[in-house]
Amino acid sequence: MQIIIFLNGTSSAGKSSIAEKLRESSGHPYLHVKLDTFLRMVKSDYFYDDEVVEAIVQGFHNSLYGLAAAKNSIIIDHVFQGEEWLPACIAALAEFRVYFFGIHCELETLMKREAERGNRLIGTAAFQYDIVHRDAIYDLLIDTDANDVETCARVISDFIDKTPDPAGWIKTAQLLKDKYDRK
Repeated sequence: MQIIIFLNGTSSAGKSSIAEKLRESSGHPYLHVKLDTFLRMVKSDYFYDDEVVEAIVQGFHNSLYGLAAAKNSIIIDHVFQGEEWLPACIAALAEFRVYFFGIHCELETLMKREAERGNRLIGTAAFQYDIVHRDAIYDLLIDTDANDVETCARVISDFIDKTPDPAGWIKTAQLLKDKYDRK
């Protein structure tokens, strides 16, 4: 059975760690698909070129449909920084069942993690903090301040096991449809 898990949160919120724990602890053949992987395909000099970044992000979004259409089970690790990124993902995965999780922690924690990692642009998480969760209606909001990686992964796995028909993605799609119909 195909399972699509979508994790959205700021840089340094813990998405990748949770995704890897889910992948490792599951008996399911998940592909961990990360926006960061796509962005790192280009030389870092281009990270500040909006046109290049938008083309990469669009390619990432298009790839989600291809992976899902091929019946892969995927864990998507994303950050909805751009206003059109969530609607683009909703469109790409409209015909699939998606489990939608918000990954969150306090800004102070994000800033500390960002500084400790050394491979993050300082200030990225603070910039993203107030925008990545806009318009998203999650199946669950996962708090990485209150829970360790194992617990977060177990909560997600348990939810998937007990919920054959997740609603967050569908509710988000309807919210966006209503929002754009009013414009």
